Amino acid sequence: MMEWKFKRFALPTIVATTISCSSMLLVSACTQAQDWWTMSDADFAAEYSTMALNDDVEGQSEVAWMLFSRVNQRVNFNGKDFSQWEIWPSNEDTFSPAVKAFSVENKVRTRPHLQEPKIFLAAQHQPMAAKFSMPPNDGGEEVTRNLISYKYIMQKNLNSKAGVWNTLSTSPKIDFPIGTVEIKGDWVNSAVDGAYQLVDSTTNTTYSLLGLHIMAKMAPTPDDPFHSETPSWFWTTFEFKGNPGLANAQSLITYPDQLSQAQYTKMLVQSGLGKTAFVNYRSNGTQIRYSDAKNPNIILGNTKMEDFAGVPDGSSPDKWTAWNSSCHTCHGTTSGNPTIKAFYPFTVSSGKITDPKIDKFTSLDFVWSIAFHAR
Repeated sequence: MMEWKFKRFALPTIVATTISCSSMLLVSACTQAQDWWTMSDADFAAEYSTMALNDDVEGQSEVAWMLFSRVNQRVNFNGKDFSQWEIWPSNEDTFSPAVKAFSVENKVRTRPHLQEPKIFLAAQHQPMAAKFSMPPNDGGEEVTRNLISYKYIMQKNLNSKAGVWNTLSTSPKIDFPIGTVEIKGDWVNSAVDGAYQLVDSTTNTTYSLLGLHIMAKMAPTPDDPFHSETPSWFWTTFEFKGNPGLANAQSLITYPDQLSQAQYTKMLVQSGLGKTAFVNYRSNGTQIRYSDAKNPNIILGNTKMEDFAGVPDGSSPDKWTAWNSSCHTCHGTTSGNPTIKAFYPFTVSSGKITDPKIDKFTSLDFVWSIAFHAR
């Protein structure tokens, strides 16, 4: 049995029994489960929750690459090769008016299910959004979610505004199940050499993937998600290595990837991706909370999806001197008020949430798609 031993927690010898990563605080070693790239999302979260949510950044980096490998497992669908996340329900599959119940058999995947960037979706709340340009080459962002997330949204009627207001009026807390995974991909409508590509055979259009956000629910949501530093979601983001200014942008991230190229390449090979385009992607890092003792503003972002947060404003990533991007802070404000039937407005910020008005809202458990797409 091939086992991957984590460098920081390696034992001199390992017996055949796999040690649970959820018990890491009680033992001095941890091994990756033999099928970490194919086990269910719920089992993966249970197995690696402690590694994901403790303060060992190297361990978090390994979880990030495991998630990247997992969501990009190759799936043959209708005679074509896709990443696992591509055949999950998209926002279009989840929030479209009178949408039918999703089934993978009926999934239509000829092109990415593109949508406007979040700054455009938030334009009704944020006039400043008008100054941002659309992604180049008529590309856009695509959001998908695993069935755990999809079923929770549908069961709670969170795919319509009427359902959201009713649920927030009657439920004390929105708390997505452990094992929930949501993905956001950034595509351009052109063939980028070395990038993962999807060819729309109906139009002969090539789309290239330049960025990939992953958010995974690893623990229950705290009672005060607006202010608590107790982690529940694990955030990581990946970019195509050829994205302009990437190295400079990565230097501004609080907790960047800690793995060497040899380490993460070994994980890609182990999970069957060693000969795919995904060897050309890089992890920007990880995040699990708003702030910590050393960092009042924890920064994590993607140059293709959070370019609006670069400083100086309007400059390219290679010129940035700061980056006001935080996955946890951005998603932490996701909320609604059923009394006034309004969602909290999208804001560009990092660190703790300080607006007292947010306490009049109820958290949507960090899932912006509900606020942006419920109709």
